[in-house]
Amino acid sequence: MNKGHSTDAMNLREDGYVPIRDVEDAQMGMFDKPLPCFGCGIGWFFFLLGFVFPLMWYFSTILYFGKYYNKDPRERSGLAACAIAAITFTVAACTSLNNKSLLEAAELAQIARLFSKLTVEGK
Repeated sequence: MNKGHSTDAMNLREDGYVPIRDVEDAQMGMFDKPLPCFGCGIGWFFFLLGFVFPLMWYFSTILYFGKYYNKDPRERSGLAACAIAAITFTVAACTSLNNKSLLEAAELAQIARLFSKLTVEGK
């Protein structure tokens, strides 16, 4: 008897045998189609696009926390990368704005000291 062939009387066809189906073949049908956005998936596409339009990272983070990757698990890594990029961008933006405001406050204090010196010397 050859491996991979069924000898069941019900499975016989005209040629005399029917190959046994593999269990994994039925499950792979979902992943046979290519991913959208040039085959790299929505997550990775938005990750790259986020360097030009950072709002895409936030949109992808919403998709990630909304469990969009349940439709296709191949999207999970790209959406997670967008969530990490959004957090990193937010921290960097807040830090730079905070440093800028601290610098402006220091400059204003220095200007106030100079002004007070000028007013004291002018009297």
